[in-house]
Amino acid sequence: MGKIKKLCRNNWLLILIIAVISIFLIWMGTLKGGMHVDEVSSYLLSNSYYNIKLNRFDEWLPTSYLYDMVATQSNTAFEYGSVFYNQSQDVHPPLYYSIIHTLSSLFIGTYNKWIGLSVNLLSFIISAIVVYKIISIFTNNKIIGYITVIMFGLSISTIDNFVFIRMYFLLTAIQLLLLYVSLKYVEDNNHVKYLIITALTTIAGGLTQYYFYLYAVFVTICVAVILISLKKIKYAIYYSLTSLLSVFTAFYIFPSVFDHVKGSDRGEQVVGGLLGGLSEEKFKDYLDIINANTFAGYGKVIVFVLLFLLIIISILYIFNRKQVDFFKLEQFILILIPTCLSFFLISQVSPFQTSRYIFAITPMFILVVLILSQFVFTSLLKNEVLVSSVLMFLVGTIVMLGFTETDKIEYLYPEMSSNHQKIENLNLNKAVVITNKTFKTKSQINELIEFNQFKQIDFSGVSGLYNDDKLSKENEFVLFVEKDNDSESVENDILENTKFNNCKKLYTHPYFNIYFVS
Repeated sequence: MGKIKKLCRNNWLLILIIAVISIFLIWMGTLKGGMHVDEVSSYLLSNSYYNIKLNRFDEWLPTSYLYDMVATQSNTAFEYGSVFYNQSQDVHPPLYYSIIHTLSSLFIGTYNKWIGLSVNLLSFIISAIVVYKIISIFTNNKIIGYITVIMFGLSISTIDNFVFIRMYFLLTAIQLLLLYVSLKYVEDNNHVKYLIITALTTIAGGLTQYYFYLYAVFVTICVAVILISLKKIKYAIYYSLTSLLSVFTAFYIFPSVFDHVKGSDRGEQVVGGLLGGLSEEKFKDYLDIINANTFAGYGKVIVFVLLFLLIIISILYIFNRKQVDFFKLEQFILILIPTCLSFFLISQVSPFQTSRYIFAITPMFILVVLILSQFVFTSLLKNEVLVSSVLMFLVGTIVMLGFTETDKIEYLYPEMSSNHQKIENLNLNKAVVITNKTFKTKSQINELIEFNQFKQIDFSGVSGLYNDDKLSKENEFVLFVEKDNDSESVENDILENTKFNNCKKLYTHPYFNIYFVS
C-alpha cells in the first residue's frame, strides 16, 4: 500500500492529466448518438447465444428476440463457448468479444453504449500510461512525457477510437505494450519478465485483431536485427522463439483463424490486397487520414521542419561545431520501422480506406514526432525548460487546431439521436423491415427494440403484407425499406394494396429509408 501511495505521489500530475482526458472522453461518449452496424455487431457477436444471423423471415417476432441477441440474460451469462462459436462464424478473434460478454454478464439485460465505451476507457488509460513510459525511455524530462500523453489523448484519432465500440482501442493498448516491453528488452536482455510480457501481449493481440500480426512481425524482425547487430544473438533467438511460440499458442486457442484466412470474405479481401499489386492511391488516402486526424492537417509541415533541422544538426555534428545530445537510435528504429511498414501494409490490404484500421498505430506516429522533436530542440537549444516550452506551445497549437476539425470524428453519429427519438415518440406496436441483406437489419436493432413486434421480409415477399392479419389490425406502423432498391415503389405498392393511405418519410439511414405509415 505504501508503494502505491509513493507511486501516486511521484506521478500525481500524470494521473491528473489522464483523469482529465478520461473525463473529456466520457463527455464525448455522452454525445454519441448512435452506432455503426459493426458496433451493434460487437454486442450481438458477444451476447447472442450461438447465433449471429438475423435470418428469420416472414414471421412476426417479439423485439425481445433482438434484445436477447445484444444483451445477456440469466441463462446466457458467462457463456464463453457461445462467444468462441460466434466468432468462428464471423471474421475476428474472440478476446474483445469475451470482454464485452463478461461486462454484459455482470449487468444482466443491459444493452447500451457504456458497456463498450468502458472497455475503450480502460484501454485508453493503459495506452496513456504506456505512451508515457515509452517517451521516458528517451528523455528524463517528465514535461515531455506529459505533453506526449496530452497530444495522444486529445487527438481526433484517439477521440474517434474511443467512441467507436470495436476492438481497436484494446488493440492500441496491446500494441503499445508490446512496443514498450520490446524496447525494454533491447535495452536490458537479462530480464525474463520482458519475454513473459511479450508472450502474453502477442497472444492477446492475436486474439484481438488479425492486423496485430502485421505489426508484431515487424517488431520481432527489428528486435532480432538490432540484437544481432549488437552481437547479442542468443537474446535475439530468445525473443524470436517467444514471439513464434506465442503466435502458435494464439492459433491453438482459436484455430478458426485458418478458416477466417481461407474461407471468409475478409480473408479473401486481405489476400487479394496482398496479391493485387501496390496501390499508391490507397497509401495516399491513409496518409491524408493520419495527417488530418492526428496532426490537424499539418503533418507534412511537421515532417519537413524536423527533417530540415535534422540536416542542420547533422552538419553541425560532422563539422564538430556543436555537440549533439545522445540519441537512442536502436530504440527509435524499433518504433519507426514497424510503424511505417505496418502502416504501408495495412493501407494495401484493408478492405476500406478508413481511420479504424490505423487507430492502433497512430500513437506510434505521435511518439516518433515527439521523440524527434525533443531530440532536435534539445540539440539546438540546450535548455530543458525552453525545449519543454516550445514543445508545449507546438502541441497545444496542434491540439487546438484539431478541435476545429471535430467533423472528422467519424463515429459519433449525433444525428442518430434525433432519429431514435422520433421512433421513441411514436410509441408504436409494430415495425416492418424490407431488405435482401440481413446484416443491414442489425444496423436498426437500436430502433427496432422500441417496438413490441417486428417482421423482416425480402423484396419478393412484399405482397405478403397485403393480407397480413396482424398488420391489418394496426392503425399505424413504421416501415424500414432498404435503400439499394426502389423504396418509393414499395411504399406505393403497400398504400395501393392495404388499408393504409399515408406514408411519411421520418428520416434516412445509410442503409434504409424509414417511413411512418398510417
